[in-house]
Amino acid sequence: MYAGAAGVTLPVPTIEPRLRDRVTGRLELLTSAAIAVRYPEQAARRRADGELRYRPPGGESLWDVAARLRTLLPDLDRWFAGRRVLVVAHDAVVLMLRHLIDGLGEPELLSAGPVPNGSLTRWRREGHRLVLAEANRVPPPTVGPVQGRHRRRHQL
Repeated sequence: MYAGAAGVTLPVPTIEPRLRDRVTGRLELLTSAAIAVRYPEQAARRRADGELRYRPPGGESLWDVAARLRTLLPDLDRWFAGRRVLVVAHDAVVLMLRHLIDGLGEPELLSAGPVPNGSLTRWRREGHRLVLAEANRVPPPTVGPVQGRHRRRHQL
């Protein structure tokens, strides 16, 4: 159900540049297999440096993403004190938020597995800190017609 149809007024979305996905520079949109073929020296560097430390040419490491997010968290707390905040972000951002908020170290981050597309990670406030409520939950698909869209009629 749309928020407006339910009588809920939502704030205007804000784009926060510190929540952008990891910049992968020259390797943007390339799979690991494509990198191994086109840039074997980068594939070797990635293996040697490790997933969290590897910084592709013109890009940033996952630790760089964490440094960027570290400056954002106090701002969110100040801007939205006492209110709920919805952050829509890519997997690198979610993973590094787990590091900053939950204190996950390198071994835990590497074993946390991939963040599924469309998944939900949620924290709840307990006093002055955030506590993980759920991680990487994939909601079930929505069933039923979507209001305001054209529906195709199928004949059997």
